[in-house]
Amino acid sequence: MRNKVLVITLLLASISSFAKMNVEEKLEQLKANNENAKFNFEQYNENYKISKENEKQAYLALKDLKSKRKQLVNNSKNIEKNKLKINKMKAKILNFKAQESKRLARDLAKINKLKDLLVKMEAQKLMREQSIAAYDQKVQEIESEKALWVTQKQTMGEVLASIDEKQNEVLKQNKSWAQKKKSYKKEMKKWSNESKIADSQYGKYKELAN
Repeated sequence: MRNKVLVITLLLASISSFAKMNVEEKLEQLKANNENAKFNFEQYNENYKISKENEKQAYLALKDLKSKRKQLVNNSKNIEKNKLKINKMKAKILNFKAQESKRLARDLAKINKLKDLLVKMEAQKLMREQSIAAYDQKVQEIESEKALWVTQKQTMGEVLASIDEKQNEVLKQNKSWAQKKKSYKKEMKKWSNESKIADSQYGKYKELAN
């Protein structure tokens, strides 16, 4: 009888020791899981913040590029309007030149007929020639300005092409960051839940251990 009691006592003591050891090991495992879950949550939370900020910057860059593109398009339209105006001005100047040329021809005829008015007519001749030279100079200046505008328009076309290329790149980046943000947010939510579960399990087993 004493032997049976002794065996039962030893068996109960062994079971109690084994159960306590399993609880302690389980607590350590849950504690490690809890720490891992919190660490993963912090990492994905940081990645989420970075992707969110990058998405914002990509949006601002896209908005700025669209504004610049719109401004360049408007400037290009203004150049075409100015070309029409300057061509009309050129036509008027050429008309003035033609009129002055006709007057000069009439004046030269009068010089041959009116010798007594030679001094006066020579002065008028000089004035007419100077006017014609000034008109010619103005026409040359207009042609030079038109050539400059053509160059500017070509440059604007290159800038517009560059902006379009950058705009497409920014759109791609914006889409990429949006996808990453969505993925990070999903992982963050997942590890947040894991962290809560780990906290709960750790608390329960910790109470059992105590």
